[in-house]
Amino acid sequence: MVEFRHDPSVVPEDPNDKVQYPEEYLREILSDVFKVAVLGYHPDYESAAYVERLKARGFHIIPVNPTLAGETHVNEVVPPSIFEIPTKIDMIQVFGGPEDAMFAARGIAEHKDKIGVKVLWLEPGTWNPDAARLAESAGVRVVMGLDAAEVAERLV
Repeated sequence: MVEFRHDPSVVPEDPNDKVQYPEEYLREILSDVFKVAVLGYHPDYESAAYVERLKARGFHIIPVNPTLAGETHVNEVVPPSIFEIPTKIDMIQVFGGPEDAMFAARGIAEHKDKIGVKVLWLEPGTWNPDAARLAESAGVRVVMGLDAAEVAERLV
């Protein structure tokens, strides 16, 4: 297993600069993931297009958004939170801002065993090195600032 930590020596200060992840780290992560909870999913925003691309690669997508709770999107009933998903999930993919990244990381730190998450994927715009380190301290692998669909199309 390829190890990677978001310590200050590898995380650029500018969120427009990319973290240089080893390709094998990214490949391992995506190869070990099937069920993806997508925080911040909305059918009218770009998250919907990203989700469709991941779904086309064989990932099981669970859109999560409290304002859409109970509706059906991507053939799933939308839960209001990750804690309302009846089964364990492999990855939490976050769309939104840095505060959404921290919200997800705190949820992982407090409830990792209950939700079963192995990966926190912070999409561009959710840049938050503190959230990445918090999730890592809970034993979760993290990717920050990369498009999961693009990486999956390239490596999986």
